[in-house]
Amino acid sequence: MDKKKRSSILLSLLFIFLMSGCSSIENKISQLMWEKSGVADEIQYIQYEQMKSAGALDEEGLYHSKELEDLQAAESEKPNGSVHVSFARNEFIQIEYYHDEALAEVLEPFNCRLDPGDTIYASAPVLKDPVNELYRFSEIRVQELDENGNIRKTLAAVRDLPGIIFQIPEDFTGSDLCIVPLGKYLSRKINLRAVYRHPDETESLLENGVWYVNGKMHGNGSLELNPLVSYRIAYDYNTYQENWYYAGSEPDSYWDKSSDAVITFLADPSDISVTDYVVRLHPYGSMKISNGIGYQNVVDSLLDGAANIFTNKSIIDTQNIIDLFQVNGITQVNNFSDTEITAKKIKAGDEILLRIPADLKVIADGLDLPDSVLKEDTREYRFLIPDTEKMSYKLTVSRRNSDWDGIFHESSVEKGVLNVFDSTGIRYHEGSELPAENEKINLSITPDEGYCIYGKNVKDNIYKEEMKYADYVASISTLITDHPIKPCIVVTLDTEDDLGSCVFWTGQKMISGTVFLSEGQDLQFDYLLNNYNDYEIILTPEEKAQAADIWSPYAASRVIDVNESLMNTTLRCRDFITLRERIKTDDITDSY
Repeated sequence: MDKKKRSSILLSLLFIFLMSGCSSIENKISQLMWEKSGVADEIQYIQYEQMKSAGALDEEGLYHSKELEDLQAAESEKPNGSVHVSFARNEFIQIEYYHDEALAEVLEPFNCRLDPGDTIYASAPVLKDPVNELYRFSEIRVQELDENGNIRKTLAAVRDLPGIIFQIPEDFTGSDLCIVPLGKYLSRKINLRAVYRHPDETESLLENGVWYVNGKMHGNGSLELNPLVSYRIAYDYNTYQENWYYAGSEPDSYWDKSSDAVITFLADPSDISVTDYVVRLHPYGSMKISNGIGYQNVVDSLLDGAANIFTNKSIIDTQNIIDLFQVNGITQVNNFSDTEITAKKIKAGDEILLRIPADLKVIADGLDLPDSVLKEDTREYRFLIPDTEKMSYKLTVSRRNSDWDGIFHESSVEKGVLNVFDSTGIRYHEGSELPAENEKINLSITPDEGYCIYGKNVKDNIYKEEMKYADYVASISTLITDHPIKPCIVVTLDTEDDLGSCVFWTGQKMISGTVFLSEGQDLQFDYLLNNYNDYEIILTPEEKAQAADIWSPYAASRVIDVNESLMNTTLRCRDFITLRERIKTDDITDSY
C-alpha cells in the first residue's frame, strides 16, 4: 500500500471523526489526539484491505458508504450550528436555558450548537446558598471565547429574569459563546444605639459611651459589614457607670461583664434577622427617709430638772423610726432613729421592705405606697420602685393621727361639694385611714350649678388650697364660713349690633350668651364702630380728662360693675355708651 493511499484513508477517517465534534475547540483537541496517536503502518494496511474488500473505497481510494452519504445529505439540509454555546455552572444559582420565549424548548447544557440569529432565554434564578441568606442573583454575562477558550469580550449583561438574555447577531463570526450566571453577597447592615427608654416608651440617644465592632471604635449609627464574617460587638458604658445602670439590651443574648461596664454581643453571619443592637441604660434613683415624729421627748420633768442641775442637759428618750430597711433582700439599716437616711443607686423594679413601729406611719412624696401590714408591734411596707422620669423619692415617718376612731370623716357644705385629696391626688372618703398630722392635703370646694363661691384662693369658681392635715382639722369650720356660696348673678350678654362690634370679657376669657357671674367680678366690654364716617362715641368726662392719644371717638372699652341689680338682665354694649351722628363737611354751606 503506497503512502498516498494510506494518507487518503487517514484523512477520510479524520473527516468522519470531526463530523461528530461540537466546536472549533473540540476539533482542535481531536486533531491533536490523532496526530499523537502513533497508528502503525501495519494496522493502516489491514484496515485498507478490509474496506477495499467490503467495497467501502472509491476509485481514488477514499472511504464511502451509504450511511456516510445519508449523514452528509442530512447535514446539508439542516442549519449548520456553527456557534458552540457552553453554560457555566454556579453552585448557588439554578437557572434553566431555553430556545423559545414560552420556555418550553430546553437547550442541552452540555452539547449546545446554535446559529447566528438564534435566541437564548432563561428562567427565573433559584438561589440555594446554604450558608448565608444575603446571597443574591446579580446578572448573566454572555461572553465570546477565542480558539483557546479565553474570553475575547463580553457581549451582554442581563439582570432581569425570566426572559431573553441574548440573540446571536446574524453577522456573528465567532465560534464559541459562554453563558455565565453571577451572584453577589449583600453587605450586612446593622444599627447601633445606646438609649434611655423613658416611661412613655420614647427613647433618647446616649452619646458618651463607645461601641466596638471587632475592636474598632464607633458611635451610635449604622454600619455595613462583610456578611461572611462573625463579629464581636460591644458597648462600653464606663462613663455612665456612676449615675446610670444597665437596664437591658436587644437582642437579649449578651455577655455582661458588669464590673467593666461592657455589654458584648456575638453577631452570627448566618442570622441576618438581627439588624439592631440596642443597649438600654437608666439613671439611678434615690430614696430619702426622714424622721418626722419629733422623737426627742422629755420623759420625766423631775429627772429633767435634776439633769439640768448636774449636767445642764436633758435626759431624752429616742424612739426607733425604722426597725428594718431592705433593698432586694439586702439590709441597708436597722434600728434607725437619726434624722435622715438616703439610699442611693435605687433601680426601677427594686423591691423595698420598710418596717417601722406600729404606732408610726410612712408618708410618701411622689410614690404611691400600698397599704401597710400590721405584724404584732410593727408595721411593714413592701413595694416595688416604679419606673418614673424622676426617680427621687422622699419618705417621711410620722406619728399617726390620734383621733379616737382613727378614721377620716368627711365635711359637707351647703350648695356645694367639699373634697380632701392626698398629695398624689387620691381622695379621702368616709372611713379612710387618717392622714398623719404633718401630711399635706389638698382641699377643694366646688359650688353646685348656678351658685358662686366667694373668698380667697378662688379661681374659675372653685376654692383650692394646700395645707397640713392638722391645719385642716383646726380650721375647716372657719374655711367654710370664709367661703360662702350664694346664687350667681345670671345675665345675658347680647353682642349683636348694627353699627359696630361688641365683645364681653371676664379676665382673658371672651364670653357671650347667658352666663353666671359672681358679685364684684370683673366684667368688661370692647366696642368698635364699623363706619367711622357716620357716627362717633361721646366720651365721658373721665375719658376726656385722659391723654388725647388714649381714647378714640370710634372705640370704647369700659368696665361694668357686677352686682345683684344685673340679675336676669340682658346687657348690650350700646346700653353703656352714647353715639352721635357726625357732621360732614359737605353739609356745611357758606353764608354772606
